[in-house]
Amino acid sequence: MLHVWDLYLDAADATVLFEAVVTLERHRWVREPLPLEDADALRDRFTVITRIAGEDAVYWAREAEDRREAAEVDGGRWGSAATAATMADTAEALSSGSDEVLRACQAALRDLSARLARHAELGQDGSSS
Repeated sequence: MLHVWDLYLDAADATVLFEAVVTLERHRWVREPLPLEDADALRDRFTVITRIAGEDAVYWAREAEDRREAAEVDGGRWGSAATAATMADTAEALSSGSDEVLRACQAALRDLSARLARHAELGQDGSSS
């Protein structure tokens, strides 16, 4: 099992990775510890989070649009235009947060994947294969 620290020199070298971790924590996307002891599992987790965050960003953007339309008339199922406007703002914030998670995880996934590929090319002992 390849540890994250087998791929990164230090915390400064892992800035992109840690920015993703901080973003995930800030948006409450992490319910269990990220597998920093297993770089392949971490890449898999970032892949899943990236997919879900992308889907959530689109979903909440559509919800915001629907709620905004309701706010422009009578509020629709939200009861009043003011409530629908508040719900639209909430949905927009959720979409924005999901998009932030998406971008951070995409960056970390690209960086981690490139390092894993480079490590595989060099082989376990650091010599070219």
